[in-house]
Order: sequence, then C-alpha cells, then structure tokens
Amino acid sequence: MNLYLKLTVVNRNSAARPRLGLGVAVRLLAARQQLAPFLGRRDLALGMLALLVITGICVRAETNAAPTAGQLRLQLERLGTLNRVITAAKSESMDGCHFAAVIQAAQRARSVMVDGGKGPLFAWIDEQSLVLSANGKRVAYVAVKDGRQSAVVDGQEGPGYERVAALDFSADGKKFAYAARKGGKWSVVVDGQAGAEFDGIGVLTMNADGSKVAYSASKGGKWVVVVDGQAGSEYEGLGALALSPDGKRVAYMARKGASCVVYVDGQAGPECDGIVEGSLVFSPDGKHVAYKAAKGNLRFVVLDGQAGPEFDGMAGGRPVFSADGQCLAYEARKADRWSVVMNGKSGPGFDGVSEGGPAFSPDGKRLAYGASLGEKWGFVVDGQRTPGYDLIGKIVFSSDGKRVAYSAKNRKKGFIVLDGQISPQYQGVVAGPVFRRDGKLECLVLDDDNILWRATAR
Repeated sequence: MNLYLKLTVVNRNSAARPRLGLGVAVRLLAARQQLAPFLGRRDLALGMLALLVITGICVRAETNAAPTAGQLRLQLERLGTLNRVITAAKSESMDGCHFAAVIQAAQRARSVMVDGGKGPLFAWIDEQSLVLSANGKRVAYVAVKDGRQSAVVDGQEGPGYERVAALDFSADGKKFAYAARKGGKWSVVVDGQAGAEFDGIGVLTMNADGSKVAYSASKGGKWVVVVDGQAGSEYEGLGALALSPDGKRVAYMARKGASCVVYVDGQAGPECDGIVEGSLVFSPDGKHVAYKAAKGNLRFVVLDGQAGPEFDGMAGGRPVFSADGQCLAYEARKADRWSVVMNGKSGPGFDGVSEGGPAFSPDGKRLAYGASLGEKWGFVVDGQRTPGYDLIGKIVFSSDGKRVAYSAKNRKKGFIVLDGQISPQYQGVVAGPVFRRDGKLECLVLDDDNILWRATAR
C-alpha cells in the first residue's frame, strides 16, 4: 500500500483553519494534526502501511525468536467503557497516559469522556477540535450552544463566538490559546484575552511554558507572523511555524515566488517546493532546527540551513533529535530500500521502516526502531533485531536508558513488550507505553468488551 504524506505549501487565500485532533479511537490510534494553509499533497514515499511503528538505524545480528507471551504481568485499573466513540485524542508523558474521546450520547447530543469520566452534554461538539494538554491533565474542545461556538476547557464554557478554531495548550498545560471570529474578524485569545483583529488566522503555537505565543495571520491579502502581539514582515503566504522550547527563536515557512523558504530567526534557508507537514522542529535545547523538504522528485532534510543528502522518499513526521541535540535521525528511501539516517549517514536497508520516527534513549547513546523484512516487522535496539510482529508501535526508554519498552501487534491483538517480556494480549494498546517519573511503565489498553484499562508494570 502507498504511504501518503503531505507536502505543506502556502496558500495566500487561506482562511483561519483549526488545529485538528484526528483519531480513530475504536481502532486504537489517536493523533493530533495541525491544519496549516497548503496548496497540495504529494505521495512522498512508498512502503508498507504501518500505523503504530517506530524506526531505527543499525542491525548486526538477529535473534532466533520473538519473546514468549504472558511473561510480563500488568496491574490493571478500570477507567470506563468506550461505546459510540466519534473520535479521540491521547497524551503520553512522564505524567502517564491519558485518553479523551468525543461520545455520541442520546438524542444526538455529544459529550467528551476523559479517562472514563464524562463531561457536560452539548448539542454539537466539533470532533476535530478535541485536544489534550501534553501532561493529559487538561482537555479542550469546541462546542455549539444557541448557535454560537465556544471553547470548552476542563468542562467550562468560554464566551460565544461566530467561530472558534486552533485550540492549543502550552507544553506544561498552564496556558491555553485559540483563534476566534467575531464580527467577521479573527483574533487570538490567550487565557481569555483577545489580541489584534485580522482577516484570518493560520497556524497558532506556543513555547513550552506558554510565555511566548506565535501565529500567522492575514490582512489585506498579505500574511505576517505575530509573536507576542508584534507583527513581522509581510509575505504572499505562510505555512509551518515553530518556536524553540524557551521561546527565544522562531522558524516559519513563507512563499517566495514559485518556491518556499524556511526562515529561522529571520535568516532564509534553501529554496524548495515545500516541506513535509509537521516536520519543522527545534532541538530540545533550542540550538538547532530541522525539517523535511522536497524539490522536484527528491526529498532531503535541512539542518540549521544546510540541506542534507537527497533521497527518493521520506516518511512523514518530524526528524528526531537526541535530548542533547547532538544527533538527528530520520527515515528515508533510496529506490525500494528504506533506512534510518543518523547525522547524514544511512543505516542498513529494509523493506520498510516505521513512520513514527526513531527513539533515542535520554543520554542519546541508544537508538531503537522498527523495520520490516518481508511481511514481518522486527524490533531493533543495540544492533539486535527481534522478528515476528505484524506491527510495532511506540518505543520508549527509561530515564536512565537501561530499559526499553514498546507496543506491538500480532493477529490483530495488541500487547506490550518490556525488556523482552511480553504482556497478555488485548484488543489493542490505546496509548503508551511510557515510563513515569516513579519508574513504572504505563499504558492504556482496551479489552474485547471495549473496557478501557490503565495498565502498569515495574
């Protein structure tokens, strides 16, 4: 099957577009996607469809068999039953896993369930607006009451507007912002305070603690980037937008004639046809910035303004930095062989690598990924490949980098593997795994009766 990815390009005539929480809860995958202005979509890569897979770089040896089922014992806490789910969102952090879903209630009313607890009923809830904070402690969505849209945050309705879009929390969950239209004009509302009026709002983002807010906005046919209320240079159109974690640096994509250019702190990078949607990212320390770009039929990663090696295709998502920002890894294709590229050097070729991105240990010394040979996916860490899975999902290392866990699937059943021990099988793994601050492994699983459970292991 073809793996379809988006090239984000700019549209000079785009109206405000919401940040979308896309999910298929009952099919056990929820994801958030930002809908920025774009002109088109392009098939960047061919490969096997892998919905929940993570990639990596190096293979030296292959073990003889996959782990034996039933070795890993999980402690279970019942959260609730998932019925009549429309869409969902999830959060995965050291604070644990959390799951929110828009539920169809009686008489066409809708509500939002968070970790099994139901919120207030509304005549209509925009399922694409559902968003959880990164720590999972806060939830927001757009609801309609008496013909007016409002942002509902933690169950509390905000003021009514003609339209509400682009809901966003800061990474620490303390700040909340959204775009709203009143009297035909759009503004960004941060913690209840509305900013300047524009014809449209494009991308809205905040830095980690919410001390900096940036968005793209249009007025009179021109687009500007607004940072903390100050508008920058005018462009024909704007696309991707990102702030460094500390908020001191800004990067965005703008149209330049028939091409696109990414500006970082006002400095232009190489011209390209477009960038892969959602791929613009700063390193955790904010010192580096990278994105996936396209020019003609070729794909490449730009790091700190320098284009890397060219490939025939790339998977979606962001390039992955190590915690110290010294290593950068991503998936790429040459002809029909996929590999993971780290610091510009390609690893061994496979039939497929996962779209979720490689996973570094916190110290950057270990890298894990999923890769397919034939019809089966294998998990690779420290050069050892464990084969025998239909899918490999989220990969995570413990804080000291000594332990590694991942979700996987065989015969349509999901389970967790921790240090080679495999858990009982479930209908699926909804969120996680993650290592919490107390060192426990946590995930959310759904059983065959559609009951959602919080599962932990030491």
